[in-house]
Amino acid sequence: MKTHAAYLALLLILLLAGHLRFTHLDSRPMHTDESTNTLIFRTLLEGDGYRYRPDDYHGPALHYLTLAFYKAQGTESFIDSTRITYRVIPAVFGLATVLLLVAFRRWIGPGAALGAALLCAISPICLFYSRYYIHETIYVFTILLTLLAGAAYFDRPGAWRAVALGLGIGLMHAFKETCIIAWFTMAVGLGAAWLSTGNNQRPHWRWAHVGAAIVAALVVWIAFYSSMFTHWQGLVDSIKAYGMYSDRSQNWHQHPWWKYLQWLFWYRTPPLPIVWTEALIGGLALIGAIAALLKKTPDRIRVGFVRFVAIYSFGSLILFSIIGYKTPWNALPFMLGFILLAGVGIAVLIDRLRRPALRIALGLALAAGLWHLLSVAQYTIMPRFEYDPRNPYVYSQTVKDIDRLARRLHNLAAVSDHGHAMPIQVLTDAFNYWPLPWELRRFERIGYYHAQVTPLLNLANKDVPRPSSHAITELKKIVRNDAAVLIAEPALAPELNKLLGDRYICETRGLRPGVHLHIHIRKDLWDRYLDTKR
Repeated sequence: MKTHAAYLALLLILLLAGHLRFTHLDSRPMHTDESTNTLIFRTLLEGDGYRYRPDDYHGPALHYLTLAFYKAQGTESFIDSTRITYRVIPAVFGLATVLLLVAFRRWIGPGAALGAALLCAISPICLFYSRYYIHETIYVFTILLTLLAGAAYFDRPGAWRAVALGLGIGLMHAFKETCIIAWFTMAVGLGAAWLSTGNNQRPHWRWAHVGAAIVAALVVWIAFYSSMFTHWQGLVDSIKAYGMYSDRSQNWHQHPWWKYLQWLFWYRTPPLPIVWTEALIGGLALIGAIAALLKKTPDRIRVGFVRFVAIYSFGSLILFSIIGYKTPWNALPFMLGFILLAGVGIAVLIDRLRRPALRIALGLALAAGLWHLLSVAQYTIMPRFEYDPRNPYVYSQTVKDIDRLARRLHNLAAVSDHGHAMPIQVLTDAFNYWPLPWELRRFERIGYYHAQVTPLLNLANKDVPRPSSHAITELKKIVRNDAAVLIAEPALAPELNKLLGDRYICETRGLRPGVHLHIHIRKDLWDRYLDTKR
């Protein structure tokens, strides 16, 4: 490929990837996980100190990275921050991942590397989570960085390359502790590639380099999990986390083994006229992997490296499929490998199909596949589908009604004597009030009573008869007489309505699909608000 043409192609790919990732970043409501991450970051920002927690909050690096981006954006305070403040971070790293794929041209050839970059730019799953303030997109970037550092080291061993490899391994763990799955499949892939390579072609390493890599990885681990050397318990907790994840993998988000295949390659939601599929990437990846296995790749492609990527990718898919716990963003680590293999698949097809007619047919087929992939990607981030469960990557997503709820409370605050200091009580369990702490961050007197309310909700959800008088007595202990607004779960409605009487009016708002909240507004405040509408 001519150098100028390659640079032009890369520029166009980056422009396309950037446009898709940075447009309308604020249109989708905050997911529960996104809002949780913002509240954890707030403790770091406001000087309360970050403390790693092993119970499903993932690595510390995201929050320290956010601090750097936060200051670069010049945001005055947490209250003034917006969705874009946080989502710009994964968007930047999503774009950086597209660019970094080109760096693999030494091992898979320039054409395959550009093909992989294009596929990553328009991959619906890569695009969707590049607009999501969670760990995964940046974690995937660190995986790619580790693969690149490892390939560079085994290509030409050196101390600094070993350190870079160690830093990549450490950063993987600093962003997400579940990196042990990726480490395991990488180790298996490395062993298989080693055994399948002749003695004269095997790379050599020095034990001093291994030590340097380990030290670099340990430094990253210690720095982040000790909260920059201020909280040593975090190191212990980072190990305890694996026991918690083991328990949760058997109870939470349980899906059949084939769920990732459905999410990625064939997700139909009639009557929509589109099939949500990334089968083009999967098919090309399979071609690339088989060609490497049979040593049928073009000369410029390093067979050993491609075999390693294939074992890492398919091995990760198998392990994640065996584990009952499944969420769509967990597919990103092996989808990254599929994208690399798909670039190789394109190069293999071009090399094998040398007749002009066959190449024309191949070009038309690839163009049609890329067009469909781009169409799916655009559907994925359309405001209509960004929070719609008919989109396979929407998972327990907050619905748009949360914006109307927040707007209602801000309008009420505008007519309240207390402004944003008006008392608000949230009567839900621990899982059903997120992302309210983010959406209602401007309110100064808002209380969350999940610890007191959960026992009553457990009885209601289990259909266990509970004396109405007992429930009302318990609610009396919680509900304030001067509460301007009470946000409660519908299960509390029978007793709460008796307790509040006609002093409050009630609205219903959606939180997530199948999850609704009752908004009880004090009647005098409601009347005052209505007066502003006349």
